[in-house]
Amino acid sequence: MDIGAFEFDQDSLSVGFSADRTESTAPFAVTFTAEPTGASGLVTYRWDVDGDGTYDLTSNTATASHTYTSPGIYTVTVRAEDSSGAATFTRTDYIRCVPADLYVSAGNAGAAWPYDTQATAAATLADAVAAAGNGSAVHVLPGTYTVSATVRISSAVALSGTTGVPEDVVVDGRNSVRGFILDNAGARLESITVQNCRTTTEAEAQGGLVAVYAGGGTVSNCVLRGGSAASYWASAGGVDIRSPNGLVTHCVITNCTTGANNENNGCAAVMIRAGGRLENCLVAHNHSKEGRAAVGFYGSVGGSVANCTIIDNSAKELAGISLSSTGYATNCVMVENYATQGGGTAEDPLPVLSPFSGTAANAVACATDGDAPVNGACFTGTPESLFRNYAGGDYRASFSGALYDAGVAPASVPSVDLAGRGRVQGSRIDIGAYEAPSMFTTLLFR
Repeated sequence: MDIGAFEFDQDSLSVGFSADRTESTAPFAVTFTAEPTGASGLVTYRWDVDGDGTYDLTSNTATASHTYTSPGIYTVTVRAEDSSGAATFTRTDYIRCVPADLYVSAGNAGAAWPYDTQATAAATLADAVAAAGNGSAVHVLPGTYTVSATVRISSAVALSGTTGVPEDVVVDGRNSVRGFILDNAGARLESITVQNCRTTTEAEAQGGLVAVYAGGGTVSNCVLRGGSAASYWASAGGVDIRSPNGLVTHCVITNCTTGANNENNGCAAVMIRAGGRLENCLVAHNHSKEGRAAVGFYGSVGGSVANCTIIDNSAKELAGISLSSTGYATNCVMVENYATQGGGTAEDPLPVLSPFSGTAANAVACATDGDAPVNGACFTGTPESLFRNYAGGDYRASFSGALYDAGVAPASVPSVDLAGRGRVQGSRIDIGAYEAPSMFTTLLFR
């Protein structure tokens, strides 16, 4: 029985329809399938595929195909006719045909939809992302982009700087909003600097610069700096990765902070959970006033950190990596990380080295500057002995130190290190984000 005073008349002709896909880049083909009810005898189907009021396709079969070649949002109508009469059904704004390539130029006075040339580039990141869709690439021209609202990428859209140099494209939140949310496994943020962004509310307490939501996404070749998280449950002034499809790789994450409220989980730079991954990154100069660690793990399904260099971070209780029972660290180096109240008294605290805490058994081929290695599969050494030139900012492995040719083979070996040099140079991958040249490389001077 139907709900209400009237029963649906199964003998009266009605029609609906569906499509095999509704969004892609131009050109793309769509197959529509009519779904008639109460049809009698031969049925003729007429389709208006672009919403202009004219029927473009006619057939006696329930399926019809059309290729959209121009970007736009299209309303589709089907009309079914049989010996008893006719019925129509419309889906408004049903098909979204998006440009394969869009451009953004800060404040461009000549901006014109669909933003598919540099001359007509969108003036803001938000406008370009709104016009993009699954399969689109948004090319961001050099400049500074001030954002007053978080840029959310929920489709398989790649947003990248056109030069490949992160410093050429700067996205600045003016310490008022979070920078980006990625929420699609195909979403990508590449070759961009994101700075001065923050979270302030309990609902959005983690990931001041970038949050990778459950849908996933990849952040690659970016500089992420000056992020903050300030509410009570604040954590990860830099990046929050909360998806098994979330990856942050080949990034510099620096000068991020969390506020003075959360004493338990308030990691300074990166929070990893739900199977997220942090790889081939430099995490440096981050601070958590009341919390713990530069890189932290949370939840029943943690994640992993691999081939990262984690240096000169500070937190109240511990400062390097806080590894949960479900988190894993491989090929990482952690030096000069200090717990600001690790020693002394409450009235007169004394900073102490604090490279690592948590489940030691989950660390493999990691190096620290503490008195003892994390476990039997890890190493220890001073910053001066581990790096080529620590004081000068050269974080490549010293030929005579514990990092050189000392890593274990990761599941997927990156083609380059954080500096863009080929990886692997020696017999094994080096520990940390940077690869040293082979000890046997011949150097030619002229």
